[in-house]
Amino acid sequence: MKARPISKVLAYLLLVFISVIVLFPVLYTLSTAFKTNADAEHFPPKLFKFDVTSENIKYLMGSEEFWAAAKVSLSIAVFTTISVLIVATPLAYSLARTKFFGKRLAVLLITLVQVTPAIVLLVPMFALVSRFGLYDKILPQVLILTALILPFGTWILVAFIKSIPFELEEAAFVDGASRLQVIWHVIRPLLMPGITTVSIFTLIGAWNEFLVPVIMSESKAKPVTVFITRFITEKNIDYGLLATACAFLFVPVLMFTVFAKKYIVEGLLVGSVKG
Repeated sequence: MKARPISKVLAYLLLVFISVIVLFPVLYTLSTAFKTNADAEHFPPKLFKFDVTSENIKYLMGSEEFWAAAKVSLSIAVFTTISVLIVATPLAYSLARTKFFGKRLAVLLITLVQVTPAIVLLVPMFALVSRFGLYDKILPQVLILTALILPFGTWILVAFIKSIPFELEEAAFVDGASRLQVIWHVIRPLLMPGITTVSIFTLIGAWNEFLVPVIMSESKAKPVTVFITRFITEKNIDYGLLATACAFLFVPVLMFTVFAKKYIVEGLLVGSVKG
């Protein structure tokens, strides 16, 4: 009788321990954003007793370069999400519902893109982008991120489409609906949980992306993930400004994830259970 309460206590202690490990970097970064450089560089770290300052936030909020980078980050995230949905939705429907010549090859190519390290693809992409004069522009970053995220979004939507009863489409075809009408009026409303899931993951992934922008941008198309590297030099590291910029990156993502948690879990469970 006593084993069950003890096991519950141990389970809660384990959850608390894991939560502390996961949340500590986040809380430490947020606290460093309000520290002076002297306190930020102090060892051992000052966790509670330090001089609170808002200079880092004021500097960042008054930086035109920072806001330009934030605009680039938002543009890349939004346009990448739209592009992935536009391509992944019909592609997923084709893979889930139709038979066509070269289907196995298409599946193989999509899988290869998904398992291939991004850096392997970026080296030839950099040469191609430079040759066409698109270096340091938002468009190539959106196209490359769309190609890299597309396999993930496609497979999620394939699972959702397979969970939709085919009898609904057959009934629509009998009533004289075309393939496009079936996709728009029958599949699309039932596919909204999957579309929401793909949108959330794509938006977060494109917002946090570093590798593609750092290779494909220099100044005009530089997002926040690349902008923060300016606070790291050979001579010193401005920990206060670095932490403030990092907080700007992950705080909106955290808030968005908390808000969208229900849709993420529900969408993934529906796709995995019914697929």
